[in-house]
Amino acid sequence: MITMPRGRLLRVAFLLILIATTAPRLAAAVESSARQAVIFDLTTETLLFEKAADERMPTGSLSKMMTAYLVFEAIKDGRISRDKKLEASVRAWKTGGSRMFLEPGDRVTVDDLLRGLVVQAANDAAVVLAEGVSGSERDFVAEMNRTAAGLGMRNSRFANASGMPDPEHFSTVRDLTIAASALMRRHPEFLAYFEERSFTYAGIRQASRNPLLSRAEANAHGLSTGYTEAGGYGIAGSLLRDGRRLLVVANSLKVGKDVAELEPFERALTVGGTLAADLLFGSFE
Repeated sequence: MITMPRGRLLRVAFLLILIATTAPRLAAAVESSARQAVIFDLTTETLLFEKAADERMPTGSLSKMMTAYLVFEAIKDGRISRDKKLEASVRAWKTGGSRMFLEPGDRVTVDDLLRGLVVQAANDAAVVLAEGVSGSERDFVAEMNRTAAGLGMRNSRFANASGMPDPEHFSTVRDLTIAASALMRRHPEFLAYFEERSFTYAGIRQASRNPLLSRAEANAHGLSTGYTEAGGYGIAGSLLRDGRRLLVVANSLKVGKDVAELEPFERALTVGGTLAADLLFGSFE
């Protein structure tokens, strides 16, 4: 399981927001060492910053935003309810990566599965939800791809509900920004899931991996975090600043050298234990 210390990445994320909020004109002058990044103002529908926004990349758990979106759609359409109990399959149990530690035969409410999906980035929860909504993960993935096309996500293809590595599972930060924006605009009644800092299932408490939730006064939504060996570390989330809802999606955050003792996201944003914000945003012209 990937753990993510929140404080350091939080400060870097706030640097992103500060740049976008105080001086949007500087966005073009910022050199980001994240390989792909977007800052989007949801309130004014203004793109404030982009870097390699259309470059295809492995999504890791960032694509769980699409999984959540489809589950929210199913709830809104009456195809499923939050109190309905779904049975965990052997397929879900065998899914690797981050988990909420479901056992085959466990009957879990959609509400708890959503909390596992969002707060814990649980791959087993993603599979159970997919099977519950569409009958099989395969059919759910087909719905993911149809929905993505309908939203205008032109450079995305999904092969599973969890974001597990697959050559046919990819997206871009621009497309994921579209997904995040659609989720927030169409389903505001479900945004409380993205504000939860921890969730306990089967006696195992897991904290949200999204550092934007470290400060409640920021009115943050920790939409997703992700990691793949090929694509690196990524984050998606939003903050309210001066009445504007700002959305950040970034991926392939750099990892500093010779800090193997630090946790993965701390490594991504620190050098020798000292915060190095310029790993994410290098320098102003």
